[in-house]
Amino acid sequence: MLIAERDRIDQAIRLLQGGASAAPARTAPKRKGRPPLTEEARKAQSEKMKAYWADRKKSEKDKAAKKAAK
Repeated sequence: MLIAERDRIDQAIRLLQGGASAAPARTAPKRKGRPPLTEEARKAQSEKMKAYWADRKKSEKDKAAKKAAK
């Protein structure tokens, strides 16, 4: 009985010290979602967003001008 307990404790110590592991090593999960953008797609997206924000800034100025005119 004591020998079996000693063996279990020895095995636990070996596992904690980095010996043979009881469980297989986990691998990183695969990335899901969109694939990375190509250089051309990134440039096109950049141009679209610049136009979007310029339009938004212009419309905010128009709203402010209308509000001030009242």
